[in-house]
Amino acid sequence: MTKQSMSELVDQVERTGLIKKRRDPTDGRAKLVCFTKRGFSWLEAFHKGLERAEAEMRAELGEAMVSLLVEVLAKYVEAREQRTPAQAIPPIR
Repeated sequence: MTKQSMSELVDQVERTGLIKKRRDPTDGRAKLVCFTKRGFSWLEAFHKGLERAEAEMRAELGEAMVSLLVEVLAKYVEAREQRTPAQAIPPIR
């Protein structure tokens, strides 16, 4: 993700009230991105939702299948992180 795209994303999330940008006291050029109270509440609800979804998947698919799924997805993420920009797959539009 480019710096410009990340900046736009941060601005968009800030408009929702979930985060707030603050000056970095150690670097005048930098901004700190901090969760607001509302943001922490959202984050907690998000984590609970993930936990529930995982529990439902384990109940439906079984421990072994979900563990395999998690392992395969982790390998996929690792492979993507090791790609150079020249090797990157363009996004679907």
